[in-house]
Formats: sequence, C-alpha cells, structure tokens
Amino acid sequence: MKCQWEKDDGWEKTRPSIGTPGVVQTVLLNAPLVQCPGKMLTVFTGEFEPGAETPLHRHPATELLFVLEGKGVMDIQGRESRNLIPGSIVLVEPDRGQDSFIHKAANLSDTQKMKTLVMVIHNEGTPPALPVDEQR
Repeated sequence: MKCQWEKDDGWEKTRPSIGTPGVVQTVLLNAPLVQCPGKMLTVFTGEFEPGAETPLHRHPATELLFVLEGKGVMDIQGRESRNLIPGSIVLVEPDRGQDSFIHKAANLSDTQKMKTLVMVIHNEGTPPALPVDEQR
C-alpha cells in the first residue's frame, strides 16, 4: 500500500485516506514553516463514513487532530486510546528517541459521519503519513 502524498505540479486536493474505503481526506494547506527550516505543515480534513476506520499507519511527525463532528476513537500503539467527540483535541508526537508513532482512527457511529481537522508538522521531503509496513 503506497501513501499518496505525492507532489507533482500541486497537491492532490481530495483523495481516499491511504487507500481506505469510507475515509476521504481533503488537503487544505501544504506549506513550509519559515520559522522552522526543513519543516512542513500539512493541514487536511478527514471525513469518515459510518463505521469507517483508517488502517494502522504511522506519522514520522507531530499530529494535532481536532474533531469537528461525530464520535470515534483513536487507538495509539503503546498508549491509552482516546475517545473522539466534537471539540476533542488530540496532540500526538513520537516517543523520545522514536521517529514515528503508530495509530488508527475509527468512526464508532453506524449512522453518522465523523469529520476531523488534522495538522501535521513533518520533515520537508517526507510524507506526513506512511503505512506501518513502509519505511522512509
């Protein structure tokens, strides 16, 4: 499974999340951070259909997730799961000495969508997310 954060003349604005049925991400911003040379900020929305979830994936980065609507859960390997409700903010960074963290997010509703706003600070030239089995 290849991550699709590929750059050509521009960034693909809307795409399935890491090949996941029922989860669509829309990229709102992908820009270098002038005050932090070598770092990028990627901002996107995530829309989860009822019952949809991402596969386990990793971020070689810092991730901030804000829940806009719906209810779900974020399972983070080696850490306590986080319940997701509107207004929830989850900040996740790799453990000291690690280059990434592994997790997945799921919509717990059978009838309503879950919508999120995600901001990822990552190294320039590195995608903000990778499948667990892919090394960078």
